[in-house]
Amino acid sequence: MLSITPTAEQAIESILDSPQAPDDGGVRIEAQEGIEDAGTGFQLAVVPGPAADDKVIADGNVFLEKRTAALLDTSRLDAEVSDGQVQFKLEHQAA
Repeated sequence: MLSITPTAEQAIESILDSPQAPDDGGVRIEAQEGIEDAGTGFQLAVVPGPAADDKVIADGNVFLEKRTAALLDTSRLDAEVSDGQVQFKLEHQAA
């Protein structure tokens, strides 16, 4: 299962605490069309809730599209925060 670093958790919480974020919303991660591994090509978006077949993780505020959950099974989501901007990155971990 995708693991999430404390830095990424804090960044997600900060994003979801903003007035623009939907109540009970979360962050959804989805692989772009044609992506077959965990290297690149993922989209992260703030959404009002999970899709019907999303895998819900991280205390219910991160949603993984079904195929994306499988692709990221041995990955870790991390974040770098600089000057109020967040950059998320996915890191592959040994199984």
